Amino acid sequence: MAAPLFWTRLAHDPWARFGLGLVGILALLALLAPWLAPGDPFRGDLSASLRPPSGAFLLGSDAQGRDVLSRVLYGARLSLAVGLISQSIALALGVTLGLVS
Repeated sequence: MAAPLFWTRLAHDPWARFGLGLVGILALLALLAPWLAPGDPFRGDLSASLRPPSGAFLLGSDAQGRDVLSRVLYGARLSLAVGLISQSIALALGVTLGLVS
């Protein structure tokens, strides 16, 4: 009976909806990183190092000339994968220990 109460309260709380929407948008951006990233996050161009934000580099470039926006999008993708894998391992261990006990 606790689950319907949780979802009802979540649906009526504007901050909870905002947070859930923000997490959903970030997850969607991370999943669509290969199509949204303006450049290769691993390819450096030393002639474009430490550029400020502009049309070519929306968040600027780092010391190796890599696009910061591309690196952020791909980094979010990696963080999402690490989180899902660690939660899956924890779930498998927890279920196994719960069944044994």
